[in-house]
Amino acid sequence: MSTRQRIPQAMAEKFAAITALTDAFCKQHLNEEYRQMIQRAVGALARKRPSPLLSGTEK
Repeated sequence: MSTRQRIPQAMAEKFAAITALTDAFCKQHLNEEYRQMIQRAVGALARKRPSPLLSGTEK
């Protein structure tokens, strides 16, 4: 993804953890277009107030 998303500093670690998992999945099972779409969706969730990503765990 060439353009960097604006992720709130408080959510940066959670965003990185989630996208590391989804990037690996996309590399193995999907393609670059899906990876970019998922990163945009996770970024949108990270910017919401309050973020729904705070209540979940990365697995």
